[in-house]
Amino acid sequence: EIDVALSRDSVLFLFHDDELDRLTTHAGPIAERDWSDLDTMRLRDRDGRLTAETIPSLEEALSAVRDRALVTLDRKRGVSYASLAQALRAAGVTEQVALILYDGDDLREWAALEEVGPVSFGAATPLDIERARQVGRERYAAAGAETFRRREPVPMMAFVGVGQPPTTLLQRAREANVKSIAGAFGVFDEAAAADGGDTYREWVEAGVDVIATNRPLAAYEAISGRYPTPQ
Repeated sequence: EIDVALSRDSVLFLFHDDELDRLTTHAGPIAERDWSDLDTMRLRDRDGRLTAETIPSLEEALSAVRDRALVTLDRKRGVSYASLAQALRAAGVTEQVALILYDGDDLREWAALEEVGPVSFGAATPLDIERARQVGRERYAAAGAETFRRREPVPMMAFVGVGQPPTTLLQRAREANVKSIAGAFGVFDEAAAADGGDTYREWVEAGVDVIATNRPLAAYEAISGRYPTPQ
């Protein structure tokens, strides 16, 4: 999952915060800077130390993940789904990347796109999954595409909350061919670090398809039994 922001001159780039202060040596709103300025700004790491890394553009990031990873895009203020879809088409990664939707307005904006693609939406109840599936069915049918692109690498996905979700919600997602994403951020990542990864393994056994975590390599090792091999 990566956050996508928009520069003053309409370049899409990766950045989480609305302000530059925490992650760079600069200050002020990111939306008030041109990409030529942002592109040269060095980033701080999690401990606040200045690194040699600079802010990546979305184009650079998509080029790096092409044929290597599945990605969800979380748009920040001012970023349209149409601009994201255009970037995905240009990079040739439309089947590797899902757009994150938060509410009904997001769903309608996505559904208005000329070319549909995978999405990730929030679901707190089985009914939320049914509502999103219905819109998806209608939109994919209008585009002449197979519902939820079942043959493609990225199916329709649902973020089912932080922590281990209810069994009924996971079961409905499986029945609907919707992949479930559960967040392990904070206390759950800490619990997994303390219990040797049992937390991650329990979630997978319960039916969680994707774990959103700040410890991805440790989670991979706990689930698969081996450390990932660099590619």
